[in-house]
Amino acid sequence: MHRRRLNKLRRYNDLPSFIEALPLYPTRIIVSRGIVRLYIFLFGFLSQCNVIPTAFGLPFLRITDMLVISTLPILYLVYIRLFNSALILTHIAPIMFAFLTCLFFFTDRRQGELYSSVFTFLYLLYFLPFTFALLREGCLDLFCWGILAGFATTTIFLLIDLYVPYTLTKIGLALVFDYEAVADAAAKGDYNAPLLRFEKAGGLWTHGNEAGPVFALAAAAAASLTERRRNFFIFASFVAIYLVSFSATLNRSGMGTVVLIGLISYMSSFSNRKITLTLVYGCIGTLIGSMVIFFGSFDLLDGAISKRFLEDENASSNIFERLESLGYGIQVALHNPFGIGLAARMAAMNAFSNLGTPHNGFVSTAFTSGILVGFFVVSSVAYMLFRYRKVRFFLYVAVTLTCGYFFEELDFNAAFMCWAGLLIGYTCLDLDYRLVRGRAILRYLLKLFKSQQSVCPEATSLSSVNS
Repeated sequence: MHRRRLNKLRRYNDLPSFIEALPLYPTRIIVSRGIVRLYIFLFGFLSQCNVIPTAFGLPFLRITDMLVISTLPILYLVYIRLFNSALILTHIAPIMFAFLTCLFFFTDRRQGELYSSVFTFLYLLYFLPFTFALLREGCLDLFCWGILAGFATTTIFLLIDLYVPYTLTKIGLALVFDYEAVADAAAKGDYNAPLLRFEKAGGLWTHGNEAGPVFALAAAAAASLTERRRNFFIFASFVAIYLVSFSATLNRSGMGTVVLIGLISYMSSFSNRKITLTLVYGCIGTLIGSMVIFFGSFDLLDGAISKRFLEDENASSNIFERLESLGYGIQVALHNPFGIGLAARMAAMNAFSNLGTPHNGFVSTAFTSGILVGFFVVSSVAYMLFRYRKVRFFLYVAVTLTCGYFFEELDFNAAFMCWAGLLIGYTCLDLDYRLVRGRAILRYLLKLFKSQQSVCPEATSLSSVNS
């Protein structure tokens, strides 16, 4: 019993100070807590099951884009009392400065390329009050459940689109993809990016190399809920569904992300109960796997794993090419610090070699929105990795975002924009407390303590002892 209390106290003390002080932060205005909680769950769901509004004639790529642009002023109004000079100087002002410099000094922007740049900044601004709402209103678990529900739903849509194409495109639950037109173009020698979708299904996303990392982002929610609820079955269920999606997406980086998150979560704390549960689940998994193999139902997943991890002879050269393209991408970004258009950057990269992409989300963020925004994202990731006291969900957010960005240009993806916004918002809230708000709260508590002591010294001393 004493050991459990000690472990609970240690976990509590590992939280940053601003989490403990949240009850003293200003609360919302106008909107009720129930509406905020419902909206946060819905946003978590839609961040994974990100419906395509163009199917209904709306000029947005993703439904979360609609939510962000329509509710941004509302969210700021609801939590307007949160903002102080520190948050304005560390978050809002730098982002607005980066946005204006990107808007006026962007290199060779072509039609349609302004969309990604604008929404990158909108997501970053949006997730400061959103992150505060997650923590202040106690909605983090709800947000995680919403993400997992959206992930499971999107996996179902992925399989439906894989086996019954064109069924979901009319209602915005699968990306429009003309298989016959792309096949005819390939037969004529016109090889382009959509060809990837033939081998790697994408469902709601362009192809498997985008869908796989997006699905892997849900590992952060699964690991967080597993630790908070002390229920390994949550993460095991997530992994089982992810394996099903992997049989279609064939994305190695996403699978590696899920494995890494699982290892970090597992190594976070050891106990006899955890070891026992590991053995039990291992035996059950082995039994189920043996039955599945016996009936021949494992062939699809087995083929996917063999194809991507065992039979791929280009794996080593692929790693070398990505490192090489990363170096060239950094050079192009430094020469264009306020962003550069797609065609111009491909031409600049091809001038170094035949690699037209840096294969890196951090560098492509600098391409899309300027090197300053890329620095914000990298700094927030580093802050989360090296900050000792933190909410572990945001650690998993940093790891999943980093793993996705290391292998693909995913800065344009709405789910990754959410993750970048969450990290930067959380970092600024933590810094705000450590630099400014923490001292003000301590002064307030000291003043309150002295006033109570002057009124009733015996009750005050007794309450302080009990606390």
